[in-house]
Amino acid sequence: ETMQNMMMSMAAGVNMFHLPVGVLDSIFTVSLEKMIIDEEILSRVLRIHQGIDVSDKALSGEVIQAVAHGGMYLDHEDTLSHFRQQWTPTVSIWEPYERWQNAGSPEVVQRAHKICRQRLQDAPESLIDRDIRRELRAYIRSVEA
Repeated sequence: ETMQNMMMSMAAGVNMFHLPVGVLDSIFTVSLEKMIIDEEILSRVLRIHQGIDVSDKALSGEVIQAVAHGGMYLDHEDTLSHFRQQWTPTVSIWEPYERWQNAGSPEVVQRAHKICRQRLQDAPESLIDRDIRRELRAYIRSVEA
C-alpha cells in the first residue's frame, strides 16, 4: 500500500512526502520500524523515477563490442567499476534463501528494528545548538511567568 501510494504520488509530480512515512492503522499509529521500511520504499520509488539511462556510455556499448560474443563481461573493468552504482535495499533481503535461513530467518521488521536502535544510539543528544536551546528555554520561562 505504501509503495502504491508513493508511486502514484511520484507519477503525479509530488516532490514531498510526510504523512505515509512510518504510519499504520489509518494514521492512528506511528512506528519507527515502519519509518525505516518506508525509507527504503521511498528510495526505491526515487530510483524508479530516475528512469533508465540508455546512453552508449551507460550501456557500455564499446565494452560490448570489445568483449564480443563468448567473452566475459562480469570480470571486465567497466562492469567492476559500475555494478555497485545500482539501487540496493537497506532492510529487504536480497540474499539467497539458505543464507537468510542460516542467519535465523530475520523478518524485515526485525531488521528495521535493529537499524532503528542503532540510529537512536548514534543520534546526537540534540539537533539544536546548545546556546540556542538555552535561549529558547529562557524565552519559554519568560512567557510562562
